Amino acid sequence: MKWPVLRVEQDLEAKTPLEEVRDDRDFELWFNDMQEDLEAASLERYTYQRSQRSLMSRTYRDVLQARLYSCDEILSQTSSLLATLNKLKLGFSAVAEQTSSFQSQCDILVQEEVMSPLTVVDVRNNYLATQIN
Repeated sequence: MKWPVLRVEQDLEAKTPLEEVRDDRDFELWFNDMQEDLEAASLERYTYQRSQRSLMSRTYRDVLQARLYSCDEILSQTSSLLATLNKLKLGFSAVAEQTSSFQSQCDILVQEEVMSPLTVVDVRNNYLATQIN
């Protein structure tokens, strides 16, 4: 990952070059200055990295929360659909039961219709037999 140039790093580039140091006192001042700037740059880099990680962590958490919400919505819709399908199943079972009952009643009526003429013939024959005797 390429890091952006931080403010402290820009300041370091603008510092007095080592070639312009003339004696030990200049070197000590230059070195102390440079050391403070390097520490500040390290701190700034650390703060930047930490803020980037924090931002990535929040973004990742936000994405996960959005996906969790989507999954919860899908689960809710699936549960609702399952309840609707169960109601339809019960409705179809009731219709099937009523149809079966209706079919049984129709079968009984058909049998009675077939038996009716035979019963009429038997009654007529019995009546005629009693009349002849």
